[in-house]
Amino acid sequence: DFDGSAKVALIGIDRSIAAWGIIHNRLPNPGIQHIMTHLGRLRKTVESDFPDARSFIRPGFDRVELNS
Repeated sequence: DFDGSAKVALIGIDRSIAAWGIIHNRLPNPGIQHIMTHLGRLRKTVESDFPDARSFIRPGFDRVELNS
């Protein structure tokens, strides 16, 4: 359960960084860069504390590739 929750958090962080990046490209602002820096640090911390989170398969959400 911990890895699943961490994976959801990482997905949210990734999407937030991407969205703030788009905004920053259109409306450059040091405050936006500050937010992105904090999100990047948070992402590194979560990835460090939960190294298997990204590979965690969430039932009903992630596809499982079956090799026959």
